Amino acid sequence: MKEFEYIGVMAAVIAYIMIVTGSLSTGFFIGAVASFSLVIYFITIKSWPSMGLQFFFICANIYGLSNIGII
Repeated sequence: MKEFEYIGVMAAVIAYIMIVTGSLSTGFFIGAVASFSLVIYFITIKSWPSMGLQFFFICANIYGLSNIGII
């Protein structure tokens, strides 16, 4: 399950780079995927506060996608 942590962190970095460089739709989508991956990891290690924080980031990415007209 450690691979979900690695995937989530790397995807979050890529999402941040995409958002900063102006590719908002791709960045928000990759950010949501990263958060889902980290939610899976945090469930397996039973870190409930971190899992809750990742749900916040999933909602933030969905909100970003809805504000730019994707959803």
